[in-house]
Amino acid sequence: PINIKPEYPININSIKYKKLKQKRLKSKEFPLPYPNSWYYLCDSKDIKKGEKKEYHILDLNLVIFRNNNNEIGILDLYCPHLGTNLAEGGKINNNCIECPYHKWSFDINGKCVNIPYTKRIIPERANTKSYYSYEIRGMIFVWYNSENVGPYLNEKLIDIELFKNINEKHKLITRENYVDFHIHIMEPSQNSADWYHFKTVHNYLPNPIYKYLLHVNHQIEP
Repeated sequence: PINIKPEYPININSIKYKKLKQKRLKSKEFPLPYPNSWYYLCDSKDIKKGEKKEYHILDLNLVIFRNNNNEIGILDLYCPHLGTNLAEGGKINNNCIECPYHKWSFDINGKCVNIPYTKRIIPERANTKSYYSYEIRGMIFVWYNSENVGPYLNEKLIDIELFKNINEKHKLITRENYVDFHIHIMEPSQNSADWYHFKTVHNYLPNPIYKYLLHVNHQIEP
Protein backbone atom coordinates (compact mmCIF):
# COMPACT_ATOMS: atom_id res chain seq x y z
CA PRO A 1 0.00 0.00 0.00
CA ILE A 2 2.99 2.31 0.28
CA ASN A 3 4.49 3.54 -2.97
CA ILE A 4 7.24 5.69 -1.51
CA LYS A 5 10.71 4.17 -1.61
CA PRO A 6 12.89 5.36 1.27
CA GLU A 7 16.36 6.67 0.60
CA TYR A 8 19.42 4.81 1.89
CA PRO A 9 21.09 5.83 4.05
CA ILE A 10 17.81 7.10 5.49
CA ASN A 11 17.61 10.82 6.09
CA ILE A 12 15.06 11.19 8.88
CA ASN A 13 14.68 14.88 8.07
CA SER A 14 13.77 14.30 4.42
CA ILE A 15 10.23 14.89 3.15
CA LYS A 16 10.12 11.35 1.73
CA TYR A 17 10.90 9.84 5.12
CA LYS A 18 8.33 11.98 6.90
CA LYS A 19 5.63 11.00 4.37
CA LEU A 20 6.54 7.35 4.73
CA LYS A 21 6.41 7.60 8.51
CA GLN A 22 2.98 9.24 8.42
CA LYS A 23 1.64 6.53 6.12
CA ARG A 24 3.07 3.85 8.37
CA LEU A 25 1.53 5.34 11.51
CA LYS A 26 -1.90 5.61 9.88
CA SER A 27 -1.80 2.18 8.26
CA LYS A 28 -3.30 -0.83 10.07
CA GLU A 29 -0.67 -2.92 8.30
CA PHE A 30 1.91 -1.75 10.83
CA PRO A 31 0.86 -2.27 14.47
CA LEU A 32 3.30 -1.36 17.20
CA PRO A 33 5.86 -4.12 17.73
CA TYR A 34 4.62 -5.22 21.16
CA PRO A 35 2.82 -8.51 21.84
CA ASN A 36 -0.66 -8.23 23.36
CA SER A 37 -0.02 -9.07 26.98
CA TRP A 38 0.36 -7.91 30.57
CA TYR A 39 3.50 -5.85 31.19
CA TYR A 40 5.21 -5.17 34.50
CA LEU A 41 4.91 -1.49 35.37
CA CYS A 42 6.12 -1.05 38.95
CA ASP A 43 6.08 -2.51 42.45
CA SER A 44 2.99 -2.11 44.61
CA LYS A 45 5.08 -0.37 47.27
CA ASP A 46 5.94 2.35 44.75
CA ILE A 47 2.33 3.56 44.67
CA LYS A 48 0.89 4.15 48.12
CA LYS A 49 -2.60 5.47 48.86
CA GLY A 50 -2.99 9.00 47.59
CA GLU A 51 0.15 8.81 45.43
CA LYS A 52 0.66 9.01 41.68
CA LYS A 53 3.63 8.53 39.35
CA GLU A 54 4.52 9.06 35.71
CA TYR A 55 5.64 6.16 33.50
CA HIS A 56 6.62 5.82 29.84
CA ILE A 57 6.29 2.30 28.45
CA LEU A 58 5.18 0.63 25.18
CA ASP A 59 5.15 4.02 23.43
CA LEU A 60 2.55 5.11 26.00
CA ASN A 61 2.65 8.04 28.42
CA LEU A 62 0.91 6.96 31.61
CA VAL A 63 0.02 8.16 35.07
CA ILE A 64 -0.67 5.56 37.73
CA PHE A 65 -2.37 6.39 41.02
CA ARG A 66 -3.91 4.65 44.01
CA ASN A 67 -7.10 6.03 45.49
CA ASN A 68 -8.22 5.90 49.12
CA ASN A 69 -10.02 2.60 48.46
CA ASN A 70 -6.63 1.09 47.57
CA GLU A 71 -7.68 0.78 43.91
CA ILE A 72 -5.19 1.31 41.09
CA GLY A 73 -5.91 3.61 38.17
CA ILE A 74 -3.75 3.83 35.03
CA LEU A 75 -4.67 6.68 32.68
CA ASP A 76 -3.21 8.71 29.85
CA LEU A 77 -0.62 11.02 31.34
CA TYR A 78 -2.05 14.14 29.73
CA CYS A 79 -5.42 15.67 30.60
CA PRO A 80 -7.83 15.55 27.60
CA HIS A 81 -8.81 19.17 28.28
CA LEU A 82 -5.60 21.07 27.51
CA GLY A 83 -2.93 18.41 27.78
CA THR A 84 -1.68 19.10 31.30
CA ASN A 85 0.60 16.48 32.83
CA LEU A 86 -1.57 14.87 35.53
CA ALA A 87 1.47 13.58 37.41
CA GLU A 88 2.95 17.05 37.79
CA GLY A 89 1.01 18.67 40.60
CA GLY A 90 -2.07 16.50 40.26
CA LYS A 91 -3.80 15.44 43.50
CA ILE A 92 -5.83 12.44 44.60
CA ASN A 93 -9.19 13.74 45.86
CA ASN A 94 -12.40 11.75 46.41
CA ASN A 95 -10.79 8.63 44.91
CA CYS A 96 -10.00 10.49 41.68
CA ILE A 97 -6.94 12.13 40.21
CA GLU A 98 -7.41 15.87 39.90
CA CYS A 99 -5.78 17.89 37.12
CA PRO A 100 -3.69 20.76 38.58
CA TYR A 101 -4.71 23.18 35.82
CA HIS A 102 -8.53 23.36 35.96
CA LYS A 103 -9.27 20.65 38.55
CA TRP A 104 -11.00 18.24 36.23
CA SER A 105 -11.30 14.95 38.16
CA PHE A 106 -10.97 11.45 36.68
CA ASP A 107 -11.76 8.14 38.37
CA ILE A 108 -9.75 4.93 37.92
CA ASN A 109 -11.76 4.13 34.78
CA GLY A 110 -10.88 7.46 33.15
CA LYS A 111 -14.37 8.92 33.58
CA CYS A 112 -14.46 12.67 34.18
CA VAL A 113 -16.64 12.96 37.29
CA ASN A 114 -16.19 16.63 38.09
CA ILE A 115 -15.57 19.95 36.34
CA PRO A 116 -15.80 22.49 39.16
CA TYR A 117 -16.97 25.46 37.08
CA THR A 118 -19.89 23.80 35.29
CA LYS A 119 -23.22 22.40 36.41
CA ARG A 120 -23.99 20.74 33.08
CA ILE A 121 -23.89 17.00 32.56
CA ILE A 122 -20.28 16.12 31.74
CA PRO A 123 -20.08 14.71 28.18
CA GLU A 124 -18.24 11.50 27.32
CA ARG A 125 -15.68 13.41 25.28
CA ALA A 126 -14.33 14.80 28.57
CA ASN A 127 -13.28 11.30 29.63
CA THR A 128 -9.70 10.13 29.26
CA LYS A 129 -8.29 6.78 28.22
CA SER A 130 -7.78 4.21 30.94
CA TYR A 131 -5.77 0.99 30.96
CA TYR A 132 -6.45 -2.29 32.71
CA SER A 133 -4.26 -2.97 35.73
CA TYR A 134 -3.44 -6.21 37.48
CA GLU A 135 -1.89 -6.23 40.95
CA ILE A 136 -0.44 -9.47 42.23
CA ARG A 137 2.37 -10.51 44.56
CA GLY A 138 3.55 -6.98 45.18
CA MET A 139 3.68 -6.03 41.50
CA ILE A 140 1.48 -3.96 39.21
CA PHE A 141 0.98 -4.88 35.57
CA VAL A 142 -0.62 -2.92 32.74
CA TRP A 143 -2.51 -4.52 29.84
CA TYR A 144 -1.46 -3.72 26.28
CA ASN A 145 -3.46 -4.65 23.18
CA SER A 146 -2.80 -3.24 19.72
CA GLU A 147 -6.54 -3.23 18.92
CA ASN A 148 -7.68 -1.93 22.32
CA VAL A 149 -9.25 -5.27 23.24
CA GLY A 150 -9.54 -5.90 26.97
CA PRO A 151 -7.75 -8.72 28.87
CA TYR A 152 -10.69 -11.10 28.71
CA LEU A 153 -11.24 -14.40 26.93
CA ASN A 154 -14.77 -15.81 27.04
CA GLU A 155 -15.55 -13.23 29.74
CA LYS A 156 -12.72 -14.59 31.88
CA LEU A 157 -9.72 -12.48 32.86
CA ILE A 158 -6.56 -13.48 31.04
CA ASP A 159 -4.25 -14.47 33.88
CA ILE A 160 -0.48 -14.31 33.97
CA GLU A 161 0.51 -17.95 33.51
CA LEU A 162 3.72 -17.54 35.49
CA PHE A 163 1.83 -17.01 38.73
CA LYS A 164 -0.32 -20.08 38.16
CA ASN A 165 2.82 -22.18 38.24
CA ILE A 166 4.23 -20.71 41.43
CA ASN A 167 3.38 -22.65 44.55
CA GLU A 168 1.85 -20.67 47.38
CA LYS A 169 4.77 -21.59 49.65
CA HIS A 170 7.00 -19.22 47.69
CA LYS A 171 6.59 -15.93 49.48
CA LEU A 172 9.27 -14.01 47.59
CA ILE A 173 9.74 -13.48 43.87
CA THR A 174 13.14 -12.33 42.72
CA ARG A 175 13.83 -10.60 39.45
CA GLU A 176 16.64 -8.82 37.69
CA ASN A 177 17.56 -5.21 38.33
CA TYR A 178 18.79 -3.71 35.09
CA VAL A 179 21.57 -1.16 34.84
CA ASP A 180 22.47 0.92 31.78
CA PHE A 181 25.92 0.31 30.29
CA HIS A 182 27.64 2.45 27.72
CA ILE A 183 28.72 -0.29 25.32
CA HIS A 184 28.27 -1.28 21.70
CA ILE A 185 25.07 -3.22 21.04
CA MET A 186 27.04 -6.22 19.70
CA GLU A 187 29.10 -6.70 22.85
CA PRO A 188 26.45 -8.58 24.91
CA SER A 189 25.81 -10.98 22.01
CA GLN A 190 29.50 -11.60 21.47
CA ASN A 191 30.00 -12.10 25.19
CA SER A 192 27.31 -14.76 25.50
CA ALA A 193 28.54 -16.64 22.42
CA ASP A 194 32.17 -16.59 23.55
CA TRP A 195 32.11 -19.82 25.54
CA TYR A 196 35.83 -19.94 26.33
CA HIS A 197 35.81 -16.80 28.46
CA PHE A 198 33.71 -18.74 30.97
CA LYS A 199 36.85 -20.82 31.63
CA THR A 200 38.82 -17.66 32.41
CA VAL A 201 36.61 -14.84 33.62
CA HIS A 202 33.97 -17.06 35.24
CA ASN A 203 36.07 -20.00 36.35
CA TYR A 204 35.05 -19.51 40.01
CA LEU A 205 31.48 -19.53 41.22
CA PRO A 206 30.51 -16.52 43.33
CA ASN A 207 29.86 -17.32 46.95
CA PRO A 208 29.65 -15.31 50.20
CA ILE A 209 32.59 -17.06 51.91
CA TYR A 210 35.65 -16.84 49.73
CA LYS A 211 35.99 -15.63 46.14
CA TYR A 212 38.14 -18.53 44.95
CA LEU A 213 36.44 -21.36 46.84
CA LEU A 214 34.41 -23.10 44.12
CA HIS A 215 36.33 -23.71 40.93
CA VAL A 216 34.45 -24.70 37.78
CA ASN A 217 35.80 -26.18 34.57
CA HIS A 218 33.35 -25.20 31.84
CA GLN A 219 33.00 -27.57 28.89
CA ILE A 220 31.16 -27.12 25.61
CA GLU A 221 29.54 -29.86 23.55
CA PRO A 222 27.81 -29.65 20.15
